[in-house]
Amino acid sequence: MIYDQAEIRERIRLGEDSGCEFKQIVFAGDTPRRPRRDDLADEIGALANAGGGLLLCGVTDDGRVPGMTRGRLSALDSLIVEVSTDAVKPPVAVRTCHRTLDGAPLVVVEVPEGEALHDSPGENLVRIGASKKRMASDQRACASPSAAAPGQALPRGRRAVGVARAAQARQVRPRRRVPGRRTAGRRVGEVVAGLSTRVATNQGRPTPEPCPCRLPRRNRTVYLF
Repeated sequence: MIYDQAEIRERIRLGEDSGCEFKQIVFAGDTPRRPRRDDLADEIGALANAGGGLLLCGVTDDGRVPGMTRGRLSALDSLIVEVSTDAVKPPVAVRTCHRTLDGAPLVVVEVPEGEALHDSPGENLVRIGASKKRMASDQRACASPSAAAPGQALPRGRRAVGVARAAQARQVRPRRRVPGRRTAGRRVGEVVAGLSTRVATNQGRPTPEPCPCRLPRRNRTVYLF
């Protein structure tokens, strides 16, 4: 990952989008105080669930880069790595690099696309536009490893809403037919077929034999010839 000043400046000029987030960092001495750990974890998890992206730490929402000392750079780098491995489940293997823009240092964090659904303190989040949203139930079902076939991993980037329906359709199994068991409709069909065969055999004359449908005695009709 190599980002020169021209690339970083172009990113900042275009503003935040689905794959880029600006984060202003507030320090107390050399210790990062804001944003909180949970907020950073939510941003990293949302970017990973949306296909990956960049987190520009040290850039304000209006695109300014105040800069930071070397000690603050090191402390911020350690915090980002710690958050991405401890506060996001499963962990996200982020890559960090230190860059300068017009002499002002900042930290560029590259978040890769997640191989599975990543949970953060804000639950299941996904980056949509310039903000993060909570994932819908069908999106979670699609991104969950249980939605894949046994022994098969989920393909990367497969988190669209409509794919969840396909995953549910794969789980539908045809009703198991038990050998020898006859349904009510099948039994009625056999009775009707038997009656038709007897009428045809007797050339249209009713048969004096008992009806194969096993009706009670009081319902039987006796024919005298």
